[in-house]
Amino acid sequence: AKTNKRKLELERTHRKILQVASDLFMKKGFKRTSTREIAQTCGITQPNLYHHFKNKTQLYIAVIEKLTTAVKKDLEKIVSTEMETTEKLLLMIEILLDKHPTNLFLMLSDIFTEMSESDQRKMHFIFKETYIDNFAAVFESKTNRAVLKNEVRPEQAANYILYNLSSMMGIRSTYGKEITREKILQTIQFILYGIVQE
Repeated sequence: AKTNKRKLELERTHRKILQVASDLFMKKGFKRTSTREIAQTCGITQPNLYHHFKNKTQLYIAVIEKLTTAVKKDLEKIVSTEMETTEKLLLMIEILLDKHPTNLFLMLSDIFTEMSESDQRKMHFIFKETYIDNFAAVFESKTNRAVLKNEVRPEQAANYILYNLSSMMGIRSTYGKEITREKILQTIQFILYGIVQE
């Protein structure tokens, strides 16, 4: 009974650390969040936190893995449908605006300025598999009617969409301004068809 109780306490603490760390990392970024702050917010000591995660980077990676696992499933579900390109992109962007608590630029900045090369490679793989590959797949679909220009590869299109999405996330987090469906649709139209007539 004591062993089971101890195990449950450890699992509860582990989940709490992940949740608190996720909230702080997503709000403040990797650099401005300390393990001391995470431990204090959880009501535990730093050594207790290090019992669960050996360092801040390992904890950050665990947070990102948990976040991207859920997001990846949702995006893949949309990619596999028979919807039009615009509708797919709209739903995918809405999911990221709804479920993604941080700006993608902040996340990338954390990865490439604060982590070792091996951790960068791991995080880049997670980022690519979750975001880039799914948005690129929209343009690789056989049912896709939005044909890319010859010089544009699906991965380039995906990066461009994510760049614009990150700008929307930045506006929302900086100014507290909600992004309407009409604004998302307008952005998608600009991305797909440009802003001038030839």
